Amino acid sequence: MADLSKDYQKIEVESSPKTKAYAWTTGDKSNPSLLVVPGFTGTHTDLMHIAESLAQKYFVIVVDMPGWGESPRLPDELSVENYAAYIKSLIDQLKISKITYFGHCMGATLGIEFANKFPA
Repeated sequence: MADLSKDYQKIEVESSPKTKAYAWTTGDKSNPSLLVVPGFTGTHTDLMHIAESLAQKYFVIVVDMPGWGESPRLPDELSVENYAAYIKSLIDQLKISKITYFGHCMGATLGIEFANKFPA
C-alpha cells in the first residue's frame, strides 16, 4: 500500500511534559473534525486510505498513539486511561471543540474510555 502521509501535515503533540507523539492532519479545518485512531500497535499508515476519502467532508486527524508507529512510548504506565488523556491533550492542542471519533479495534476501546472520562 502506498504511503499517503505525504499529503498530510505531520504535527507534534505534547502528550506529557516528558514526551511527544505524532498525528497527521488533512482537509479543511473549517469542516467538522474527525479523529481516526488505529488498533493496538497500529500506525497512521494503516488507516490513511480510509481517512483520505473522508478528507473532502472532514478535517481529518490520524494519530500514532504513544508507543505506536512514529510516536515514542509514554513515560507513564501504558493504560487505557493514559491513552484517553493523550487523546484529550491532542484535541485541546488543536483547539477543537467538537470531534467525531473513529477507532479501529483497540482505538474504539480508547474512544469509549475517552467519552467516559471527558464527556461533552
